[in-house]
Amino acid sequence: MKKTKLLANLVLTGLGLLAMGSVLAAVSQDANLAKASKNFNGFKVEIEAPSVEIAQHLLSVIPSTIEDTADTAAKVSEAINQVRIKSYPDDMVAVDITKLAEKSGNKATSSYVDAYRTFYLWNRVVGYNGQVYAYNYNVNTVTCVGRSQSGTWYGQYQSNGAWSNVGYFYTGGMQTMYATGYDNRKGCNWWGKSSYNKGDFIIYFFN
Repeated sequence: MKKTKLLANLVLTGLGLLAMGSVLAAVSQDANLAKASKNFNGFKVEIEAPSVEIAQHLLSVIPSTIEDTADTAAKVSEAINQVRIKSYPDDMVAVDITKLAEKSGNKATSSYVDAYRTFYLWNRVVGYNGQVYAYNYNVNTVTCVGRSQSGTWYGQYQSNGAWSNVGYFYTGGMQTMYATGYDNRKGCNWWGKSSYNKGDFIIYFFN
């Protein structure tokens, strides 16, 4: 049975918190951010923030008791977000949560799907035609959630290597995109369409 309930729960969480193939996967990054990472029980967390001190602080608040389960990403992001909102509400922060276990073999969406990699991006700022993206991941399903704090954004999702346009959303608005099916190259991308664009984004990859 398709795990639509899992997808729905993750999207709702996103609203509240706001093995690659031969083609290399790509993730948008900010060269001005510092990185810190740590391995936990079955998963790895990498955080990008304006300084190493902030990144390490946010890593330190993740409970060591969290294990690799279906709701790992939600638990990790909740722990980080509570501190982020209080201590660094305006800073650009990116979180990458990845399973340490090998990606499972190809399957159809009618089979059980499990979160393989999750990206959280808070306070991401780009200029006109700047981008926020993660694509070319060889996975079963991708679900993408975007919220515009300022400016106009234009969303697209990738399935089987091809891109589909979803459309615009504006200041205070949100957008959800997803693609399912057999394992192939999937992802999502948002273009900033104002001179100044600021938003929060969550990208879930399932295998």
